[in-house]
Formats: sequence, C-alpha cells, structure tokens
Amino acid sequence: MPVINTWITGHHFYSEKENKHYITGESKDYGFQKGEVIPETVGQFTGLTDKNGKRIFEGDILHCDPFTKLFWISFGKSEKWGACFCVQSSNSIYFLSKLWTASSEIIGNIYDSPELLK
Repeated sequence: MPVINTWITGHHFYSEKENKHYITGESKDYGFQKGEVIPETVGQFTGLTDKNGKRIFEGDILHCDPFTKLFWISFGKSEKWGACFCVQSSNSIYFLSKLWTASSEIIGNIYDSPELLK
C-alpha cells in the first residue's frame, strides 16, 4: 500500500512485474515502509546537512544567509568536477560544499514547494 504525502528515506527499486517504483526504508511518521513513489521525486542524499543539522537531498531548496537568495540542489556532471551535487539558482550554478550548507537552511523542495523558486 503506498504511503501518500510523506517522504521515505531508504532504497529505491523498480518492480518490473508491477511496473512500479518503490522506496523501502524509514518514514518519519510511519516507521519501516515499502512505499510506492513517483520516480521523478526520488533524490539522493548529498552527505551534507544544513545549519540546523537537517539532511540535504537532491531537489531541496535552500535559503543561503549571506546571499539572501534561494538555491536548489541538483546532481550533474561537468568536465571540471565530474559527477557532483550542485547548488543552482535561476542564473548561476556552483559546486555544493560544506561552505554553502553551513549557512543555509532547507525551506522546502522542488516537488512540494516549486513556487518558492519564482
């Protein structure tokens, strides 16, 4: 049974038999789950946290204090850095590092709060 409107942290897998995508793992509200997911909303953990210790995932929207600007996290490839997580705004892109996240706060994500980027 799919869990509706909650984020699950765990492992993504695709069931060919059912033609569905799932995450198995821990849900903040429901404990251990197998939840059907929309594949486009599956994002990787960056390995970094924001200034409040909250884990940052691909697709999260950050407010960065020194710039009073909003950025979102994306995964990309570049000749300079190879495969990496990036901090992206409407007109710029930077390599994601602890320097960015130490003064940033997650305020939403591109799936639940796309209006934040307008």
